[in-house]
Formats: sequence, structure tokens, C-alpha cells
Amino acid sequence: TTMSDGFITQVVTESAMGHQLAPTNSSETTSETETSSLQTPGMQSLSSASVTTTTTTTTQRTSTSTTTPGSNSSLGVTPGSENLIKTMRKSLKMYGEMSTTSDDIELNRFAMAMKKIRLPAAVTQAMMTPEFNLFQVLKAHAHSNGLDYGAKILIEIFRLSGLPDRTNVKMSRIVRLVHAARRLYRPGVRYHNFFHAVDVTQTMYTYLESGGVSAYLGAHECLTMLVTAVCHDIGHNGVNNGFHLKTESPWGILGKVSGQKSVLEFRHCTLSIDILERIQLFSTWEHEQVLRAYELLIGTILATDMAVHTQVVSKFEALLPDGADSFDASNFEHVKMVGAL
Repeated sequence: TTMSDGFITQVVTESAMGHQLAPTNSSETTSETETSSLQTPGMQSLSSASVTTTTTTTTQRTSTSTTTPGSNSSLGVTPGSENLIKTMRKSLKMYGEMSTTSDDIELNRFAMAMKKIRLPAAVTQAMMTPEFNLFQVLKAHAHSNGLDYGAKILIEIFRLSGLPDRTNVKMSRIVRLVHAARRLYRPGVRYHNFFHAVDVTQTMYTYLESGGVSAYLGAHECLTMLVTAVCHDIGHNGVNNGFHLKTESPWGILGKVSGQKSVLEFRHCTLSIDILERIQLFSTWEHEQVLRAYELLIGTILATDMAVHTQVVSKFEALLPDGADSFDASNFEHVKMVGAL
């Protein structure tokens, strides 16, 4: 129990559990994926940060191993590794219970990495203000894994906002959200990548707090806006809607058949919904709150298509001619317009 988190991560995930972490292999190439990593100083290892797990073959395990109820032998864990497993569980306590299934080994590694990172006080103070510059921070901490550092910033924004506590959402589910979202942002895409999601989420927080928008919204709506910011460009492959429609890519064809010209935004919505359903982020909310959350999230993501921006502004001006003085918190159409802008 006195070993460092980093050592525990390496030993438990690579040795005790009989698994190896391998880089995700993406075969897609787009206009933003000419290189495999972002050209930000200190970010050379970004493309290797997204990982998947592969199980060891039966022949790599001892022929005498057996599986008993409640044991870890099905994961390839040797009896001498039990203490490491217990230590791993203990180190993850702040992020919720550790899963013992092979599918979640990567999540466990991620949670341990998040626990290990300590953000300097100057960073935590700055990231709650409009003056925060994510890329200056990443450059100053280039010795760290950029993707992990960005993920830690996201998690801390949620924690320091106090919104998960106010809405009865466990921080362990926020960690799962950030982990799941990060996996779906493509590291080779130069702009619409995970760092863009971190940047937008931090901006959203200042929009809500420093901008005073939170005074017009409830806690559940504010949390939904932060979640939306995290997910808003998930799955982006680096080209725009016009490209997909004109080249008749599979996404473009789907857009034509469905009549949905916001091809990418539609995809971002479906991927976001899939994540939120899987991690059950809103499971503790009332049914009406869940309905409002999804409607707010979907409407906000669809409004990020700049092709409809003029329509959104016109609708806002018609609905709220006097701006804040016209706002009615009990009118959900007004709430959605705040999200759309």
C-alpha cells in the first residue's frame, strides 16, 4: 500500500491481470489527420494515449489454473497478486468502486492516472476564470501526458463547480463520462479533438459562472450544459457537413435519407446519448428532469452547426426581444435558447 500509483498501474494492469495496453489503431484518414498527433509542444505522445485492452490467450496462462466463484483467475490474476488488486481498489476509492472485468481495465487505468495527477493551485484557480489558456498550461506541463492532464482539468471543473453534488450525480460517473468521451475524440484530428472539448467545457463554465448565465438556469440545466460541452464534437473526423453531403459519404447519405443536413451534429448527438445511457449519468434524476436534459443537450449540440447560427439568433431575438428582461425560467423554450446560443 505504500507503492506509488504509477507503479501500481503498471504492475496490476500489465502483469497481475495478464493484459497489455495497446494503442488504438484507426484506419480513417481525413483532412485533419495528416499526422498522428497534435502539433502542440510537449504533446508528442498524444496518439498513444488512447488505448484498448487485449486479453492473453489461454496458452499464456498456466495450464493448472482454475476458476472458482469470486476468484480473479478468469482474469489471469495469480494468487500472489491479490494484494496488488486490493491496493488498486483502495487507490480508486475516491472515483468509485473498481470493476474487475477485463472490459474495464482501461477505465481502471484511467481512474488511477486521474488520482495520480495533482493540479497546481495556480491552474485550478485560473481554470475557473475567462483568462484561462489551456494550451499554455499544457505547454508548461509538457512532462505530463497531455490527454490525461486535459482529462484531469475536465474532472476538476465538474468537481469545483459543485454541480454533481447539487444534482446527486456521483463523481465516479463524471470520471466515466470523461473517459468514454475521450475515447471517441480522434487524436489525429487537428482541431475537433479532445483538447477542443476541454477548452469548450472550460469556456462553458465561465459562460455559466462569470457570465452570470447560471442565475437564469437550474443546477440540473447547468450540469447538462457542461456535459454537452464535453460531448459536443464526439466522433468528428475533421471534415465539415458539406464535404459529407457532396461526397456522399455514409454519414452524408444518412443525412440525405433522414433529411438532416447537420450530418456531424446529428452524429455527435447519437454518440453522446449512447455514452450517457451506458454510464447512466442521469439515473438519479426525476423522469421530467431527464427528458429536459436530453432535449437541452440535443438542441444545444445541433445549434453548433454554424449553418443554422443565423436562424438561432433570429429565433432568440423573436423569443426574447428584451434579452434577459424577457427571460422566463419556467418557459423551457427560453432555457433551450440560452443553451443554443
